[in-house]
Amino acid sequence: MDFEDTLDGYLHDSEVVESFIDGVNVDDPQLDDAAVDDLTSHIDIIQMYINDFRSLRDTSKAEKNDERVTVCEDALTRLASLLSQLEYIKQNDEESKSLAKEAK
Repeated sequence: MDFEDTLDGYLHDSEVVESFIDGVNVDDPQLDDAAVDDLTSHIDIIQMYINDFRSLRDTSKAEKNDERVTVCEDALTRLASLLSQLEYIKQNDEESKSLAKEAK
């Protein structure tokens, strides 16, 4: 796993995820099927990066590369925040759809 490639991919993909989050009413998402697919994909991608950066952080610690350790820890903090927001959206979307079904 290459540190620079992972970092570049993470920076791009996290911007895509942030844009998705910004375009959604997080408290009442009402996502269509395509948006639900996007949401699921974003969650999977964020979880992949979390695993990658944990591994890179451990490698960087073993190499005593403090700069990379810091970059990895900052990325993990941002990824955890994005994952939390995505899971909040997913939960609210599922609850609103469940309530809509009950109302019918």
